Order: sequence, then C-alpha cells, then structure tokens
Amino acid sequence: MRQFWASVALILLTVLWILPAAPLEAATFAAPASYPPLQPGCFELVVNGNFASAISPAWSTQGWVIRDTSVWATPASPASARVGLQAAGPNQNNTSTLSQSIVLPAGYTITLSFQYFPRFNIDIPDNDEQFAEIQAAGGRREPLLPARYKQNLGNWQTVSGYPLDSFAGQQITLVFGVFNDGVGSITWMNVDNVSIIACPTPPTVTPTPTITVSPTPTFTATPLPAGCVTDGILNGSFEDNSFWILGDAPALPAFVGSPVYDGLRSARLGIDPSAVPVIPDHHPSYSSIRQPFQISPMAGSASLSWWHFDRTEEGVLESIPSGLAIDRQEVILLNLDNSTAGVLYRKRLNTNAWRQDTVDLTGFIGRPLVLYFNTFNDGNALRTWQFIDKVVMTVCYPPTATPTPTSPPTPTSPPTDTPTPTSTPTDTPLPAEVVPFLAPLGDEMQQANGLAGGGEPTVIALAEQRLPEAATPAPTPTQPQTWLAFLNDQPLTDALATIGVLIGGLALIGMLTWLIIWNRQRRG
Repeated sequence: MRQFWASVALILLTVLWILPAAPLEAATFAAPASYPPLQPGCFELVVNGNFASAISPAWSTQGWVIRDTSVWATPASPASARVGLQAAGPNQNNTSTLSQSIVLPAGYTITLSFQYFPRFNIDIPDNDEQFAEIQAAGGRREPLLPARYKQNLGNWQTVSGYPLDSFAGQQITLVFGVFNDGVGSITWMNVDNVSIIACPTPPTVTPTPTITVSPTPTFTATPLPAGCVTDGILNGSFEDNSFWILGDAPALPAFVGSPVYDGLRSARLGIDPSAVPVIPDHHPSYSSIRQPFQISPMAGSASLSWWHFDRTEEGVLESIPSGLAIDRQEVILLNLDNSTAGVLYRKRLNTNAWRQDTVDLTGFIGRPLVLYFNTFNDGNALRTWQFIDKVVMTVCYPPTATPTPTSPPTPTSPPTDTPTPTSTPTDTPLPAEVVPFLAPLGDEMQQANGLAGGGEPTVIALAEQRLPEAATPAPTPTQPQTWLAFLNDQPLTDALATIGVLIGGLALIGMLTWLIIWNRQRRG
C-alpha cells in the first residue's frame, strides 16, 4: 500500500513539473505604479527605466531577457523586462541578467526605486535565485534583495527611496538577474519602473537664536562699463522659440524647464538619460543650436558669456584636441558658409552645477558670423549632455572725442601794401616727406605690371610725381627792327664782323658801278 501511494505522489509531482505555467500567466495582476514624480531641480539618471521602448541599447542583457507585454497592458506600464527562463521552456543551468551603467553626480542626494515581480512554477527545493545588486569600482557589491532570494508572489513588490549617496561621484552598474540550476523549478522575475533620482542636497539650516528685523536688501544688477551695451544675441535666455536655429540630428536639442539659471527655460543639448522620449545613442550624433550675428564695425571691443550645466558619463577632459571624434561640449564661431571661424570652447565636463564662461570676440568685430553651441556623442553608449542659459554678448564702443575750446583770435591792424615780387616758375620736385598714397591698379594696369588676375595695390610716393609741363607758347609777331638795333643785340666781335662784310659789299658794288660807267664812255 505504501508503495502505491508513493507511486501516486511521484506521478503527481512529475505532472506538475512538466505542466506549463499557463494558468499563472493568464491571471490578471495589478500593474506596477508609474515613475516617481520629479521635484524641481531633480533629474532622472536611468534611461528607459519603464521599458516603454526596446530594452537595448540603454540596457545590457545576458541570457534570457525579453520585453514582456503579456499581462502589463495598462497606460501606466505598457511593458516590463522579464529576466530568467520561460515557464513553458526547458529547464537548464542558466544565469540571465539585465544591467545598466550610470554615473552618479557628486554633491547630490541620490535615491533608487524599482518594482519587481518574482515567480517560479514548482515549489520544491533547489538552488534557483532571484537577485538585484549594485556593482561599483574595486569589486564593491551591494545586494538589493536578501541572499538566496527565491519567491513566487502574487503581485508587484516595491523598493522605494533606497539611498545611493555613498556611491556619489562614482560610476555604478545596476544589475537584475535570475539563476536557474537546471533542476527542480523554473524561475524568473519581471522588473519595471527602475529609477535613480538625483536632487540638490539642501543646505544645513542653523537656527538663529535672535530674530532681528531689518530692511529688505535691494539687489541691483552690476552696471556695464561706460560705452558698453549687451547687443547682438537675441533671446539669450530661451524664453521663447525665436531667433535660434535647432540642429536637425538624431539627438535633437530642446528647450526645457529644468534645470534653469535665468528665467523659465534653458536649452538642452546632447543625450540626456532622463529625456522623454528616450534619445538613442547607438550612432555618433550632434545636438546643436545656432544664431547668426555681427558685431558693429564701430565697436572697440566685444565679449561673449554664457552659463552652462555640464553632464557626462565619460571621463572629464579639460581640453580636447581638434579632430578627435569623442564626446564633447563645445562653442564654435562659424562663417556664413558653415566653415569654422574659431573654436571658443571645447571640453567634456561633469560639473553638475551652473558655471559661467566668457571669451573675447574683439578679433571678430565687423564680420558676419554664426554662434554655434553643440554637444557631440560618439555612439559608445556613454552619454554626454549639457544645458545652456543666459547667453550675452557685450559690445563696448570707444568714447566720442570732444573738441577742445579755443580763445577767439586777437584782432590785428591791416597789413601795409607792399609790391609783390614776381616769381619765376621752376620745375622743382615735391619734397620727399610727402605721405605716399595708394593707387589701386585696374585690370589693364595690373596686366601691364605683371599682376594679372589680381594683386596688391601699388604704392606710389607723391615725391615721385612731377608737375605737368607747361605747353610751349605760340610765337608772338614781332615789330620790324633796324639794322642798328640788330647790331645792338649781337656780341661785339660778331657786330664788327658784320660791319666789315657790309663795307666790303658796298665797295664791291661801287667798283662794279664804276666799271659799267667807264665802259659806256669808251664806246661812245
């Protein structure tokens, strides 16, 4: 008889073991609660903690991990992550894990919350285990569930407000897992609404023993130096959607209400783990805003200042060489053709607080440019992001020169008329101290001077110029002159020679006249 009942019990255990857990899966369970609300100044560090989208790439998986939508179809929780073997599948020795690495900022109060639903199909002794833990540098491990934990509960369990301040400033890995030993029961666990929230640590309040009523202090803005104005950058606190051009990239920028430094909004650039919807990080991506501007050519100096709140899961770098395609936060001046005019700022920081930087723009006065804020992610699943606020450009103008008053001139007696000497014009060159002037070359002149196709202007000194020569005057008709006046204009030797020639000529004429008369008398 004992053998009979033992056989019956063995058959029943075998049937229960091989039966799928379909009746359990078909049951309706209360869905997990939604994400904990964020308080002002706080931010979420876990990406896709409610599994609203695909598990990867935010989460790393090993073994059997699926996105489970079978029984959690409610608006508050459309899905959860299921870790461990399938109830209807074969039993085997297997460890399945779901994990995400997160950088916890220093100087913040940090808490962890999550919900889990532990399950197995047969309540018999074995070595199966459901676990959750935090892994940190140096092999440090902190369990979140009791050791050798294995439960088959009928509803969601909640861990809320678990402190992580002791890990502040470190990178941790949050791990959820299930171990199946391959015999006995099949064990699994659903996980949902995983959240790590960082909030600014409130300052310690020291009670004041005596309350003294004093007038309310008046806060005034620091005045600008004389001749300076804030000009050129519009909507620098992002209070509306105007003037800024948002980059069209997978990691889209956005105007957000937290954190802010000035006003009600700031600009978010990069891949923020707490962004909704989740921003993918499986490809290199830019995230930028830009605005064209020009500093007045009349300005004497100019500077740009901005406030930024930097975050990264990578290592901090105070300087990043140009051309290195790694995560970074940067501010660049672009020409209108999008070529780089100057890199004003390029770092990778994790300040977790607002910080102001100021750069000099005096060297860019008068140039049309584009101000470009950007955060670059290289796609390695470690995210970098930043917030920008209160962008201000200060332009200073030189003081206007004031003419110095002079005394009226003292009246003097009129000058005495004197004969004006007659000057004789001479071809005297201009003095060499005259300041040279630029004579731009035209195309034809450039070709003649071997500068065809463009060249620098030729410098011609005024000292090398010559006054134009006066035209030769036409001859003026002269009055007839006597031979005596003619002789007066000749040198003495020339005059005597001329008189000799005249006397010789007269003598010759007289001799010829005498011969003619004598010849006629002889014939007659």
